[in-house]
Amino acid sequence: MLTDPSTIAALAVAAISFGVISFVRRLNAHRRWYSDHDVPQPPHDWFWGHAKVVGEYASRITGDYMQAAWSQMKYDFKLPEVYYLDMWPFGPEFIMCTGPEASAIATTTNVFPQADVVTNYFASASIGETFIEATNGPLWKELHQMLAPGLTPAATKTYNDYILDAAKELHSRIQGLATSGEVTDIPAHLGRYPFSIIWRVFFGEEFKRPDLHDKTRRLADISPGVPQLNPVKKYLWKRERASITRVLEAEIEKSARARFEQLKAAKTLPTRTTATCLLDRMLLGQVQAGLPLDDRLMKLISDNGKGMLAAGFGTTSDTFSYVTMLLSVFPEALQKLRDEHNRVFPSDFDDTLQALRSDPSLTKRLAYTTAVIQETLRLFPIGMVVRVPPPDMKSFEINGKTYPVKPNHNFGIMAYSSHYDPEIFPSPSSFRPERFLGADTEDGLSFPRNAYRPFERGLRACMGQNLAMEEMRIALVTLARYFDFELVDHNPVKTPRLAHTDLDTKLGDHAFQKSRFSAGPNGEARMKVKFAKGTQ
Repeated sequence: MLTDPSTIAALAVAAISFGVISFVRRLNAHRRWYSDHDVPQPPHDWFWGHAKVVGEYASRITGDYMQAAWSQMKYDFKLPEVYYLDMWPFGPEFIMCTGPEASAIATTTNVFPQADVVTNYFASASIGETFIEATNGPLWKELHQMLAPGLTPAATKTYNDYILDAAKELHSRIQGLATSGEVTDIPAHLGRYPFSIIWRVFFGEEFKRPDLHDKTRRLADISPGVPQLNPVKKYLWKRERASITRVLEAEIEKSARARFEQLKAAKTLPTRTTATCLLDRMLLGQVQAGLPLDDRLMKLISDNGKGMLAAGFGTTSDTFSYVTMLLSVFPEALQKLRDEHNRVFPSDFDDTLQALRSDPSLTKRLAYTTAVIQETLRLFPIGMVVRVPPPDMKSFEINGKTYPVKPNHNFGIMAYSSHYDPEIFPSPSSFRPERFLGADTEDGLSFPRNAYRPFERGLRACMGQNLAMEEMRIALVTLARYFDFELVDHNPVKTPRLAHTDLDTKLGDHAFQKSRFSAGPNGEARMKVKFAKGTQ
């Protein structure tokens, strides 16, 4: 009888035994694939796969963004442009693409779909599975047609006044820090700048809720990409994410419904070409068809509003935080930056802002400023692209060598490895903006086009890159001549932790990034701000 303890115990033992045997068989099948195929890979363990060696390299860095550790593995084990990582059952199985040709296979030569691991991440992070970066197929195309026209270089110039209004407020905030002498977590202050711009670009209205920036920043800090082994804290974080999401969704819905009513009442509707905000572009089709704002469209607006705010402001804030850090430890670059600004703009801040309002094209003359941002993005790429190959793909070829593909393989596009390859970027750990000013090779660059991919390349490249670059150029004009930033409490080391970079001797803990919605500084980036000489 099933109520008999000995019978229940026997059934339990049988069930457990069956589960163990099934797992071992699956494990053996996974591991044998890597031993049976002659694929480039780091040392492979029957039980751990590559998780053990990855863990050893992860322990050598201060952050949890793994591209630095994976790249060092590539160098130490002399792995080629393509190598394999077997993380099952702890994580995905990867084909790592670490060079220009391999990276192009999934992004430009072909356009592989977004991987499930990315879609699931945005869903679990409370952003939503219909955020454009999480979608594929017809839905991605629909969203791209709505949003992309509002983020072209020409469209970005129409947001010039938004950016300058936010830049003036940023200057005032940093001026307050310089006056007080306070040591502060600088990303917390820099982040308000892109957040307020993205709010206006998406919703077309002035940003009046500073608490929403703080909540969104907190959402990034407790995202599923941040490792958390404590199950209690993990549960509390999940509840907190849900609470923050409800606040954001309520504010987004309120703005969307109010704007929908305004468009319905308008005598003349904008077109998707003349619309002044992304929200209008999403609403126009429904208004023109005389249809209500239904649940499906509201879901698209909500998920993409949250995604643009969280991922969009985070990437710009993280990158600009690294710009200020690098300029603080490479003073010769800061001086060249200031010299360029002095050539293009008046010395007075208000006059500079007015010059930019009168002539937004002045930023096109900021070649060195742009190079500073590009070099920062080379050293600290903001994310890793993961794509899934077509189901019928069995192999691919690079440089005459054939690489097998198995079901469940993900293509990991390792921009970091390309960016630190000394054959592509000589002295790769040196901060040298000049490498982006060369004029002797393809496109005026000193390296192959596919080698540099901070915003990814191809059809699914980051739509917001034009806006992000313009935001950062103007932020540098706003701050570089007027303030000095000093990085403190960052724990620089005497001996580099990894052989391919010595940036931790200058940036300390922040030389290795931390995963949030994007890859940013590791913990608080504490800085002291002072007035630049002769500006107070």
